[in-house]
Amino acid sequence: ASDAPAINARIATIYLDHLKLPSDAARYVELAVGASPDMDEYLLFAEAMISDRSLRGRSEWVPGLARSVRDVLSGRPGVEDRLLNVLKVQVELAASPVESAASLRDIAAIECGRGNLRGCFDGMAGALDMMPDDPEILGSFLDSARKAGTCGEAVEMLLTLSGGLEGDASVRLGMSAAEMAHDDLGDPVKAAAIYTGIAERNPGRVDILQALDAVYAAADDNASRVPLLERIAALTVA
Repeated sequence: ASDAPAINARIATIYLDHLKLPSDAARYVELAVGASPDMDEYLLFAEAMISDRSLRGRSEWVPGLARSVRDVLSGRPGVEDRLLNVLKVQVELAASPVESAASLRDIAAIECGRGNLRGCFDGMAGALDMMPDDPEILGSFLDSARKAGTCGEAVEMLLTLSGGLEGDASVRLGMSAAEMAHDDLGDPVKAAAIYTGIAERNPGRVDILQALDAVYAAADDNASRVPLLERIAALTVA
């Protein structure tokens, strides 16, 4: 039984190098990794296969092999770059936006953990792009932007994504952009313009108008507040 991983690795090599059947090779190298996760030789073999874009039928066998390798590397210190390579391939070959976003969030977490705040932001931006209607991902994205000092970039991305959505998801992204413009960028003019645009697309939403009023109040813009408060009052009565 102790020889089985080595034998499986040998069979994988034959399938890969001589028979040119990477899907069969993946099956055997996965068995070797599963039986001997501490043997770096088998892991590196699997990682090389995962990264080799010249191999055929990648969408059929890479996802399963990548999951196995990711599970082993995730528990190890000092292999962040190797794990990132696997996760990036998982993003490429993800079967759904949910899968892609999950791998991108894992990438962001690794980058954040090693102090690469820009890399963390990029990972969360990718995840939000995949699932712009997910409030939890949005929250993590906003947090990563503040830590990385990329709030200006984040605001523009939020506005772009908001424009491609409808309903509550669109409003949530738009209002997040306005809040960040006001609170983090210190730009009440931009914040007011964003809120105004959202209000025009969503007539009857008192919460948007109230947020706009708060911006005017903070700027002591009473001339703009009066007609706005009249609109709010009319909607509230209605």
